[in-house]
Amino acid sequence: MRVSSIKTNRIVLEGDISTVYDQLDHFLLATNGWSFMGELNNVQLHAGTSPKDSNKDRFASKYDIPLYFVNLVLYKWGLEVTE
Repeated sequence: MRVSSIKTNRIVLEGDISTVYDQLDHFLLATNGWSFMGELNNVQLHAGTSPKDSNKDRFASKYDIPLYFVNLVLYKWGLEVTE
């Protein structure tokens, strides 16, 4: 999995999904005070999955969210995730 800049197409991060998402979260929190993982939590909740719900039917994990939705979250920062 790679994270690249939309404008320059340079690879910013590379690794497995959990490492990339965690590094993105730390980077965006440190530079902008914005939580990437918090936004993915919102995506999960709006998709109808509650962390307290035992019958999780859509995105049981942040790592199950399709890249289309992840890229919508990252678009305002000029970043894109690819496999």
